[in-house]
Amino acid sequence: MIANAPGTVSDISDEAHRALAFSIWSIGPMNGPVTGPLIGGFVYEYLGWRWTNWLVVILSKPSILTSFMEKPAVLHWLLIKLQGGAAWAGMSMLKETYAPAILKRKAAQRRKETGDNRWWCRYDQRISVMQVLKTNLSRPFIMTATEPILWFWDLYIAVIYGILYLCFVAYPIIFTELRGWSPGISGLGFCGIGLGTSKHNFISK
Repeated sequence: MIANAPGTVSDISDEAHRALAFSIWSIGPMNGPVTGPLIGGFVYEYLGWRWTNWLVVILSKPSILTSFMEKPAVLHWLLIKLQGGAAWAGMSMLKETYAPAILKRKAAQRRKETGDNRWWCRYDQRISVMQVLKTNLSRPFIMTATEPILWFWDLYIAVIYGILYLCFVAYPIIFTELRGWSPGISGLGFCGIGLGTSKHNFISK
């Protein structure tokens, strides 16, 4: 989702509002690791560790819980499968947003309707699958090796993400083990990261 969603966001937003759209979208992947410990800490503290999983299952598929309560392991497996199937079905029903694909479909429809093969778009040129794979798999490495701006950007992102995810590992150790805070209260320590990433997203917009 993190790899494909930005392309869709870029496709469906115009240039004037694209930065705002990306800022709003990025709240999810950036603050997901923040809200997880925050909510999960209180759930673990008051309901037990199993409920950190059951809560997700219940909120996702409440309608079929009653029929399998005598077999929680089977229920857990079944609901995970149903969630994956529902996500796949939802993704498959989304309309196409990629401009080249839309133009190719329109050109093909015009050719079919008119019987005139002169209808075409510049994306109709046939390229072999191997050529597409070769280009798309090699381009990131070539750009990383030849573009100086990417040297500094990759280094910056590596440091930022390293610090961010070290915080996710270190906070429970610092606040729960060393300071003796409860799991729920120690989860509140992640709010600073959430506020910081949200502020950064909207300032960069």
